[in-house]
Amino acid sequence: MNFYRRRELTPEVLEFLAGYDREVRRLVGADYPHPLRMRDWELWKVLRAVEGLPEDAAILDAGAFNTYLGAYLGRTHPRVVV
Repeated sequence: MNFYRRRELTPEVLEFLAGYDREVRRLVGADYPHPLRMRDWELWKVLRAVEGLPEDAAILDAGAFNTYLGAYLGRTHPRVVV
């Protein structure tokens, strides 16, 4: 198990996550009243890990409870299973 520290949420990471928020907000609508993400440091690590995958790579999101990661990843990867 990996543990992350809040100091890992650098300005670069926070800006990247803000971009995630903007894209997900576009997908769910501007008036969607619920949070768009949880566990920022884990989301950041996952998004960084899938950045280098080939476009046709299959991605399985097995921990998809109450998240929009699958919808976000579906923008660039055609084989996302949630």
